[in-house]
Amino acid sequence: MKIFITICRIIVGSLFIVSGLIKVNDAIGFSYKLEEYFGEKALGFPGLMEYVLPIAVFIVIGEVLLGVAILLGAWPKLSSTLILAMTIFFTWLTFYTSHCEPTSLAIFMDEHGKYYIDSPDCVLTCGCFGDAIKLEPIESFYKDVVLLIFIIPIFFAAWANRIKLNTYKEDLIILIFSLLVVAGFSYTMLHWMFPVLFTLISFGVGVLLKKLTGEKQWAMAIGVLAVCCFLQYWTLAHLPIKDYRAYAIGSDIRYKTRSADDLLQKTEFATFVNDKVMPLTGDSLDFMGEITRPETVEKVAKFLSDAKSNPSAAAVAAEFEANKMKWQQEVDDLQPPKFVNMYTLRNKENGEEKEVDSDSYLKQKMWEDKSWEIVKDKTYSKKIKDGYEPPIKDFHPTNVDGEDMLDSLLSYPRVFLVVSNNLEKFDVSNIKAINEFAKQAHADGAKFFGISSTSGEALEQFRFENQTPFDFLVGDMTELKIIIRSNPGLVYMENGIVVNMWSNADIHDYADEKSEAFKP
Repeated sequence: MKIFITICRIIVGSLFIVSGLIKVNDAIGFSYKLEEYFGEKALGFPGLMEYVLPIAVFIVIGEVLLGVAILLGAWPKLSSTLILAMTIFFTWLTFYTSHCEPTSLAIFMDEHGKYYIDSPDCVLTCGCFGDAIKLEPIESFYKDVVLLIFIIPIFFAAWANRIKLNTYKEDLIILIFSLLVVAGFSYTMLHWMFPVLFTLISFGVGVLLKKLTGEKQWAMAIGVLAVCCFLQYWTLAHLPIKDYRAYAIGSDIRYKTRSADDLLQKTEFATFVNDKVMPLTGDSLDFMGEITRPETVEKVAKFLSDAKSNPSAAAVAAEFEANKMKWQQEVDDLQPPKFVNMYTLRNKENGEEKEVDSDSYLKQKMWEDKSWEIVKDKTYSKKIKDGYEPPIKDFHPTNVDGEDMLDSLLSYPRVFLVVSNNLEKFDVSNIKAINEFAKQAHADGAKFFGISSTSGEALEQFRFENQTPFDFLVGDMTELKIIIRSNPGLVYMENGIVVNMWSNADIHDYADEKSEAFKP
């Protein structure tokens, strides 16, 4: 039984450390997720909005502390109770949010205490592993249920006094296996091995203080807390150590904004068909008009098989056969998701309602039955099959006149963007350095813009008060929050590829950055 409980402790403790660390790495991003949960039309706690960052920091550091405590056997009753309570709460939360129906109607109360009816704001990903592993609420619910299977035995063992502070031999054994669990998870799921080092440091600090203080558990907790707080301060003052967002350094923004159809037109298979197959058709077939469809690969295969008697087609057919499986996979992977419209039909005679999808509606010619009518305000779109969706869908910067600037930004050889999701919260403590950086960038031939969700008089007032020597673009606030976890932050791109980014605290001298080719 002791071995089983130890295995449970290793799994639970390791998972809590990793889960907490991922969010310590990006506590600002986790605070944005809490904003979704606290929203007026979600859980309904808008009064907590201004406290989301402190709450986020408290939760993520608490996760790490509890994970280390479970591994060390420190305060077993308290730590196991808190972990059980936290997991039960999140099990309920993910179950609740997984049943959110965006097309349903509910009663909400606004900030003035007035009630109104509207559709809820559904939380689409749980945020339990940040942007590293995006789980839907129902997936997170199943994860929490499985986790409870390991937590409940720890809870009962702790309250039966079967878990004590580890001996030093137990510390060594648990540390080794915990590092193996963390390493396996980090390598396969996170593609980031820092959690192994962090686990070693946190555990090691706890064991060291246990020895130095005569096993005083409060001292061990303070030591691990200090490690967490240092890392948390670093990532808040600078930027996340590991960036899992679509705008991370090295990202090709042009590629990530393209739709599935756009990418399918530019695949290796499409180029092959256009350059080598189409000349063989004599314009009798238009494969390029069907190039986005998965079945086109087989159609090309049949055409080349039938044309093998043509000497000029033999080499083309050989090249096709050598690449057929790869190209079929390429086309399949880029197929867009499939959506249908969901209609609510109401019987004109008895008021009965039923829901049907648009495919069934058309196939069965339901419009011919005049006893049923469509309830228009209940029509909505539903995804019935997953597919490729561009990682960046809402980055549509415009200038102050409303002109789309995306293509221009992605075409500039060198461009800097000062990103501020909200000018009212713009930290102007470093504005002089930013302005000087912009002047030197302009003098060096680089483009330099600010971009914010604020426009109109508020934008002009900000520019006047801070004497910014660069023009501002306007973008979606949510998307700007995703680009960089600093307000403001500086992003540098070359031909649409993100080369580097800096938090407000790290924007210094242009010449120094240029000497490093603006590389990280």
